[in-house]
Amino acid sequence: RGQQRLDGQLAELGPRTRQHLRGRLRQRDTMPPLRQPHAHLAEAAAYIPKGKADYAGVVHCLDTATGKVLWKHDTLGHIWGSTLVADGKVFVGNEDGILTILKHGRRKQIITAIEFPAPIYASPIVANGVLYVAVQTHLYAIAGQDK
Repeated sequence: RGQQRLDGQLAELGPRTRQHLRGRLRQRDTMPPLRQPHAHLAEAAAYIPKGKADYAGVVHCLDTATGKVLWKHDTLGHIWGSTLVADGKVFVGNEDGILTILKHGRRKQIITAIEFPAPIYASPIVANGVLYVAVQTHLYAIAGQDK
């Protein structure tokens, strides 16, 4: 079932990118089955939390046409969830309770890092203009001033 989701996500990419992503994401022998971060595809970039057995905590941005790594960002903590791309930003949480916000694009630009009081094991999500961040002990809803 997870392989069908991976194949569906990769169907829109070029053949070199598909091959590159499959090689990175099919690490079943080194990654627990329930802890597989998914690639997030947005326009010409794919954001992938690298997470082998060492839970490296590195987000890779790949060119979707070529599979070439455009940039990497080390969150300095284990990443358990997937990235979220919304409002021109890339959101990723780590086990140290840090939500890193990067600018979506071909060049790495760190916008900010927000420290939460507990680990972030889940992927952040957006619904109706509200960013939801689930940490080990609480669920935070972050909305703009107009909400």
